[in-house]
This record gives sequence, C-alpha cells and structure tokens, in this order.
Amino acid sequence: MHDFIQQLIGQSEWNALSGNWLPIGFKVTLAILCGGLIGLERELKHKPAGLRTNILICLGAVLFTSLSVLMSQSVVPGHPGDPGRIAAQVVTGIGFLGGGMIMQGGGSVTGLTSAATVWVVAAIGVCIGLGYPIIATIFTFTVFCTLYFLSKVDNKLLGKLHCYETWIHLKTLDAAARAEIMETFQHGDLEMTRLSVDEREERYQIVAKYYSSETRHLRIQAALWSVSQVDRIDVRVS
Repeated sequence: MHDFIQQLIGQSEWNALSGNWLPIGFKVTLAILCGGLIGLERELKHKPAGLRTNILICLGAVLFTSLSVLMSQSVVPGHPGDPGRIAAQVVTGIGFLGGGMIMQGGGSVTGLTSAATVWVVAAIGVCIGLGYPIIATIFTFTVFCTLYFLSKVDNKLLGKLHCYETWIHLKTLDAAARAEIMETFQHGDLEMTRLSVDEREERYQIVAKYYSSETRHLRIQAALWSVSQVDRIDVRVS
C-alpha cells in the first residue's frame, strides 16, 4: 500500500510527508481552532470576515508557510533554500484582502478592525506553519480578548459611534405612526445619513441609517418599539 501511494504522489512529496502526518494534522487542527475562535467573535457581531473567512485565512497561511519550509529542505544538498520566501508573500497577499474590507462613506471609515483582524489571523497561521503552536495559541486568545472585551470599553466608556442601519416594519402606515417615528429620529441627537419610507406590495417600512453610540441607539430602539404600529425592527451594525 505504501509503495502504491509513493508511486501515486511522487518521491519528493512522499519524503516530505513521511513521518510528518501527525505534525501536519496537528497544524491543520490548530489552524481551524485559532481561526475559528476569532472568526466566531466576528461572526456574532455580523462582520464581513466571519467564521469561514478567518478559518480559511489561517489554513492558507499555514499551507503557504509549510510549503515554504518543505521547499527549502528539498533543494540541492548543502545549499539550503530560503524558508521565508513563500511565507513572506502571505503578508503581501493578505494586504489586498484586508484592503477590500475598508470602506469610506458618510464621513466615516469602516472595516479597519476587520482588515486588521485578518492580518493578525494570517500571522497566527504563519506561526503555526513554522512550528510555534504555543505562540500562536497565546496570540489567538490575546486577539479574541482584544476584540471581545475592548469593544465593550469603546461602547460603554468612550461612547464610540457605530453605523446602524435600521429597518422598521409596520403593520399599517398611518400618519400618526409615521410622524412619531420620524420625530424620534429627528430629535434623537443622531448623525443621520438616510431616512426614507418604503411603501410597496402591501409592505410598509421605514429605513434609517445613522451614526450613534450604543447607549443612544438603545434609547432610540426603545422609543421605536413604543409605537403601536411597529411589527418588527431589523438592525445591522458596522
């Protein structure tokens, strides 16, 4: 069986894998756990780079780094290659991916935290690929705590502004309910970028987009729910 597999994949790949199945499996598992933990935090906050994205980034970084190390060992004996050549390109490549997450609009820049997160996840993957699992694990928990706990500090203590897109679904659109909702937004001390009414196909909804602290946003939500015609409220935070 071994001879068949050896002929199937080639001598160089067989030599690289021989005796390394356990380390390779460990790296893959650790990459899934590290990328998954950080990705789960992003997913729960409805960020663009969520669970699958961060797992794939970490796995990709592990793969490229492992290949870089293996290729440096498979060159002419006595003339070792550069184990960091391919791994270094991970930093460049992740920069393009992170750049695509950053958007500017309404006088505000969003996506910086998501971009920084995928950059750090790639670095954790490189760490795993080079064979430093303890360092990778320590940084994974550090990043998770930074994202999870410091966001609460931003929201509660510093009053950081977030962009809220809100869809207020109404049972019926009567003039009194519409006026009450509009007044709630207009007197809510918000940085409004959109406020419109959508009436089509027997559906009535008011769409609002604004920048606000979490505390002020919760007060607005409570005021909206007090309107008798409100049926459902959907919110997306960025």
